[in-house]
Amino acid sequence: MSLVDGTVLFVGESPPPGAPAGFRPFDCASGTRLARNMLGLVDRETLLEHVPLANLFDQPTGPKGTPAWPVDAARDHADALLAIHARSGVRSFVLLGSRVAAAFGMAHLPGPSSLAAQQLWPDAAPPRGPDVVLVRVPHPSGASTAMNAPEVVRDVRRLLLPELVLGCPALRPWHFRLDDPAVAEDLAVAVAPLRPSAGYAALEWANSKHKARLASPPGSLLARIANEAAKGCDGADLVIPPWDESLARVAADLLLPDGVERLSVRWDEGGGPKPTVRGRKSWLASRIDGLALSIDALAPSPIARATVLRYALGGLGR
Repeated sequence: MSLVDGTVLFVGESPPPGAPAGFRPFDCASGTRLARNMLGLVDRETLLEHVPLANLFDQPTGPKGTPAWPVDAARDHADALLAIHARSGVRSFVLLGSRVAAAFGMAHLPGPSSLAAQQLWPDAAPPRGPDVVLVRVPHPSGASTAMNAPEVVRDVRRLLLPELVLGCPALRPWHFRLDDPAVAEDLAVAVAPLRPSAGYAALEWANSKHKARLASPPGSLLARIANEAAKGCDGADLVIPPWDESLARVAADLLLPDGVERLSVRWDEGGGPKPTVRGRKSWLASRIDGLALSIDALAPSPIARATVLRYALGGLGR
């Protein structure tokens, strides 16, 4: 069971055959495919460190040479996972593969991937049980043929990225393969479905600042200057710069009509918030124009509209 904090849980089947005792869910080749292909993360370790993960069974179950898949026990385990994690704050469950989907009651939905909302404990006395979102996608196993088609991989990633934005508060732009244009575009739409160019510019800016931070050793003159500049009025060190924040916080701003200006003020490196000058563009708006991107054509696309609706369901931007 994963100990990573978050409001999303990725659920797989079981450890692979031959997995050692104490196996961490998805610390295997399937985890690498889940991280890099389906989510666009830089590597498996990033997945294990920042994304909540679980399996229905703790022992290898289902593949050849292991015990047969027990349908009834899988349903019982799914019910237990759903109850335990929903009560602890998890609001979306990503179900990896048809067996896991069937255990959660999603076997009847068409297509390789789908999303549904479910009311938990509807007969409970008020207040009613919470709504949770169930997302069904193909299993990242190499034996799964569904993920052989590049267009399916892209569709799955676009479906899953909003779940990461909402449910994984520790993820940052530099945890993703932004050097891959498709990943960068998909994450930009996930962060700013109404104006993807703003999402792209914000991601690119934060990523560049992170690289600069890594290039300055902690004891260097540049690092000391940056640390002094980041001190609060009481002299206390503010070790986290404003651009090092959750993707959900960025997305919440960029869902608003004045979101670019809001983000420009919060990330301003010129000494803090300043009154907006009428007719003058913010530094972030100017940066967006300078990039001259064409991805805003994706704003009216079905995936962008679905992302906006997903965030409304998740309460983002309220």
